[in-house]
Amino acid sequence: MNTKKICGLVGALLLIVVTIFLIINRDRSIKSLVGLVASDDIELQGGKIELEGIDDSPIVVPDIRHTTVFSVSVIPEAKVIMVQNIADLQEKLGKDAKDFNTWNSLAQYYQAAGDYVTAREVWEYLGRVFPTNHVAYGNLGFLYGYYLKDAPLAEKNYLKAIENAPEQVFLYFQTAEFYRDVVKSPAKALEIAQKGLAKNPGSAELKQFVQTLK
Repeated sequence: MNTKKICGLVGALLLIVVTIFLIINRDRSIKSLVGLVASDDIELQGGKIELEGIDDSPIVVPDIRHTTVFSVSVIPEAKVIMVQNIADLQEKLGKDAKDFNTWNSLAQYYQAAGDYVTAREVWEYLGRVFPTNHVAYGNLGFLYGYYLKDAPLAEKNYLKAIENAPEQVFLYFQTAEFYRDVVKSPAKALEIAQKGLAKNPGSAELKQFVQTLK
């Protein structure tokens, strides 16, 4: 057997060993990520919310140590404050990676910084871990509608937020304004506002809003 054939066999064996190593470590990583969110319930704003409807695919936790990508439009003075606040939130998540409110605040800072992709990753993560919440879905609706310019996904998330919390009047305002200002559909705006009023007939704000849309 010549030298080239020997080198080829050795290279193939090394490739097999490396592949097996990566598969084993990938499985361990997935188990550790799922372990972060696989408890029966998670505390949220003084109460508890059960994990419902999570599929079998692994839930990837956003990188807590992510370095924020700032837009050039962020003024230096604001950037200094935001960097410190983001670092504080990331440190807090290092101690409790299941804190909904801290994740949500962090995503809001990412959005304000212009790091839209990372903000989306955090809110989509919260949507999977807390499938019955309305906050993450409403924020995704706004992000997709006004920053990522994806109207279908914005609509999907706004409607999911309303489905989860039909008693939250502000969600109908946000969705109607999205239909009116982004989709340019006054008819859809009026329709969702009227649905909100039907769900919340005692809302004077919605009654007035419906009139302005007619």
